[in-house]
Parts: sequence; structure tokens; C-alpha cells
Amino acid sequence: MGAHPIVFEPLGRPPPAALTEARVALHWAVQVVAAAGAALIPAVPDDSHTSLEWSPAGRLLVGGMTPRKARLGLRPSDFTLVVVDATGNPQRELPLAGRTLEAAFAWTADALGSSALHEPSYEMPDHIVAHGGAFGATDPDALAELARWYASADALLRDFLASRPYAREDVEPGTLEGFPGPPATDSSRQAETPPRASPVRCWPHHFDIATLVSLPGGAPSGAGSIGVGLSPGDGSYAEPYFYVTPWPYPQSPTLPGLPAGAAWHQSGWVGAVLTATAIFRDAGGSPAARAERVREFLDVAARASAALLGG
Repeated sequence: MGAHPIVFEPLGRPPPAALTEARVALHWAVQVVAAAGAALIPAVPDDSHTSLEWSPAGRLLVGGMTPRKARLGLRPSDFTLVVVDATGNPQRELPLAGRTLEAAFAWTADALGSSALHEPSYEMPDHIVAHGGAFGATDPDALAELARWYASADALLRDFLASRPYAREDVEPGTLEGFPGPPATDSSRQAETPPRASPVRCWPHHFDIATLVSLPGGAPSGAGSIGVGLSPGDGSYAEPYFYVTPWPYPQSPTLPGLPAGAAWHQSGWVGAVLTATAIFRDAGGSPAARAERVREFLDVAARASAALLGG
């Protein structure tokens, strides 16, 4: 059982596989927030200055603090960019439907004081805004459902971290202050070094919300990591799914067992997966039961991944 009750918000309406169009539109909209971080927040090696986090109060995916003591966020439920002040109060808003990416960049530059916002250099799913077109009207029910997925994933991932003795970095995006140093070199001290966990962040490249658990360098297999998160859907699965991925990918042909409904993905990458369809498969399941199903999956898959890495 988890540390405290969590409301599992997704309703399964629209069906998980019907969220693709809304998800791709949101993925591109998030690039505006990431571009503001890239332009205004000092760069760090892990690119966390371009990342976002879920704000439960504002129901926003929000970027880091800018020099004007403001943050740019995206409200998924109504497809709107929102500038909030240091206390989280909204100051300016821009509905994105009918606007181009260039127009969103221009509005953001004026709101936050930057003229150097750029499209991402990494590969993105194709969308009309990538070719100069405007964002269209997006299914409001699909947008609301995706917002519920991010809200629940954030709560479940934070609960996952709180229930484990991980050293954590709890700072603003784009900073590394307070991050635990490298493991001690003495083997006896290494054995006592707990895994380190990054904050729960939404990453603009793949649009997943996740934490990365870095295992101590003294593990038999050497330093490794475990990614734990939610993807809203991608080229591997056309629906939201929770994942737990060990790195380096295990070479063993035999992988540990997982809870009912979960499976190991092994094409292109290796990780444990629990899809939205599997979560909703029991039509009579309550939201509380669904939350516990995800909790069990994250716990079992994380322990299995640690064992595969020799931790």
C-alpha cells in the first residue's frame, strides 16, 4: 500500500487510444515553454532548465523561474499558455487554438522579456505547426483526460519516491544545487550510499513525466539508473503508459515476472510497461484500486530493475 490515498483521475473517456491528436498538439505546445527555459534559464548539463513540472494548484505543466520572477506554463485542459508569478498566480494567458508556433513564441518573448525563442532541434511527431500552420481546435474531452493523466502520474511518482530511502534533489528546474555528490570511493561507504532520485519532471523531448533513480557506483554492475515515469503515448504505444526502464538495458533473455497486465517491452528499448488499457481492463475497478494497481507495478518493476542491474 502507498503512503497515503491518491485519487486516480483518468476516466478512460475518450478511450486511451483516441488521445493521439490531442497529445501531439500538447507536445508541440510544450515546446514553447521549453524554448523559454532554453532562452532565459542558465543551461545545465542534464537540460533540466528546459523541463517542466506539474502544478496541482494551477493544473499546469510549468517551466522554471525566469529573471522576471515569472514562470511560463501550459494548461492542458483548455490548451492555454499561462504566465504565473512567483507565488503561482496567473498574470497573462494565451489560448493557442488558431495561433501559429511563431505567434506563441512572439507572445512569450513579450511576456517574459526574451527575443531568442527557437523550435526544438530534436525530432518531434509531425504536426501542422511544424510547417507554419496554426493549432486547430482540439477535442476538449481528450485534453481534459490528458491533464488527468499528468496530474495522477505526478502524484503517483511523488508517492513512489516518498516511500523509498532515496536521496533527492528538490530544487527549481535548471539548478543542481543540493544534488548529492558522487558516491564515496571506500567500498564500505558505497554500500551505505542510497540511490539518488531526480525530481519528478516533464521532459519536452518525449513529453513524459518521470524521475530518474541513479544507483550507487558501488553496485556489482557499476553505476546504473532506473527511469520511472508515464508517457502519454508515443511510437511504441499509442496510449498513455507507465514505464520502468533499467539502464544499461539488461542482456538476460529471462526477465523477472511482473504484476498482472504488465509486460516487458524489448523492441528498441527494454523496460516494464503498464498501459492505460491494462489499467482500465477491469471495468468494475474503482479509482482507488487503479491507483494501487499502478503503485504495485512501480514497486515490483523498480525492484526487478534494480536486481537486473545488480543492485
